Amino acid sequence: MAEPLYVLADGKENHHPEARYKVSWYESGRKRFEDVGQDADVAVADRREKALEAIAAGLEVKGEGKDKDRVTVSAAVSVYLSDTKDGKAHKIYTSRKRTLELFEQSCSKIFLDQIETRDMLDFRGFLKSTGVRRPHGVQSL
Repeated sequence: MAEPLYVLADGKENHHPEARYKVSWYESGRKRFEDVGQDADVAVADRREKALEAIAAGLEVKGEGKDKDRVTVSAAVSVYLSDTKDGKAHKIYTSRKRTLELFEQSCSKIFLDQIETRDMLDFRGFLKSTGVRRPHGVQSL
């Protein structure tokens, strides 16, 4: 993967210090853009935030291009909770739901296949820094 502010053109990486990240979406059939600056991490977090806001508003969030077949973290959480709600005791379901809500809050990744060991370790640190008691099942992290 190219470094931030680099582009891959004709097989060569070119540095563009003037480059800026933008988040795009469709509104009333027109493509809209919002400049989110030069920090790649901020751009990813902003994109995820916009996607979560859209989902909360009841809108469908579709991937573009190569991302359309990828599973989002929020979709995976929804499916998992839906699948386990009926087969588990209410207390277990509630605990797992809370754990996943906290994980989603701490993780800036959009797609499930982006999550790595580092994200799990960051989640443990997030729980410590926020003073949240580690939910059941998080002890092994």
